[in-house]
Amino acid sequence: MNLEEIVSLIYTLDDEHVICARPPWEAASPAQVVALDTGRQIPQAVTDAGFQYFLQVAVARDVLDVFAHRPVTPAAKFKALVHYAVHDALPEWLYSGNEPAVTAGDRSSR
Repeated sequence: MNLEEIVSLIYTLDDEHVICARPPWEAASPAQVVALDTGRQIPQAVTDAGFQYFLQVAVARDVLDVFAHRPVTPAAKFKALVHYAVHDALPEWLYSGNEPAVTAGDRSSR
């Protein structure tokens, strides 16, 4: 499964789970949804396979909910998620209403 596919299923996933992906974080990056272990850590097998923490499912939903009443492309939503995962903040363009330009690497098939 890739990051784009997981994002498309976000409202069906358990709030307590986390999304892990292999960098670089792009739509086609391999990804998986996992439960944290008893120490609230990503399971060792997941990190050993090269996956890194991307976002908690509940946080990803919160970011996407910002777009509930705004017409934006799926690629822009994905770009906002990646920005939040990297910077722990929503991107500035979200407040200005100017959707970012989409580059070939950002294109979403959805």
